[in-house]
Amino acid sequence: MLSAVDFVSLQAFMDVLPEDRLAVISIGDPAQLPPSQFYGHAHALRLEFLDNELEDLAIHGIPAEALCSLEQVESAVHFIRELHASPQSYRLVVHCRMGASRSAAIALVAHSMTQCHFPRWAEANYANKHVLLLAQDILGIQIAVPPFPYDYDYLPSALAI
Repeated sequence: MLSAVDFVSLQAFMDVLPEDRLAVISIGDPAQLPPSQFYGHAHALRLEFLDNELEDLAIHGIPAEALCSLEQVESAVHFIRELHASPQSYRLVVHCRMGASRSAAIALVAHSMTQCHFPRWAEANYANKHVLLLAQDILGIQIAVPPFPYDYDYLPSALAI
């Protein structure tokens, strides 16, 4: 069962030590090696895509292959379902470079699928919209994104679960 989810920056993830009941989704840029901490986790998934939206393709000349793909979101959904179907209780940490949009989007997906504890839900307002749209298509559900406040710490400094 997935009991909790959180999202953090790469810097904060580097302080997260492997635990038996801690699963990881690591998100990096294409062709970027995973952080060394990634390899110590027994339950881990690596995704690689740029933190861009569809409209950025034409504006910035970004190739479509660099965006998050349907297959990548499907693999994240499958990973989350497997964790949640387990009789053991798992916490899930999702990280990306800044810990603000790609990781927030996947954390929102996990929370929407499982209703697990998500202490930083209110800070997931900068979630990558492209990732969320793909997940909504796969899952057939609306994924709620919290409103954007103007008075919170942009980058979490440590894991909250």
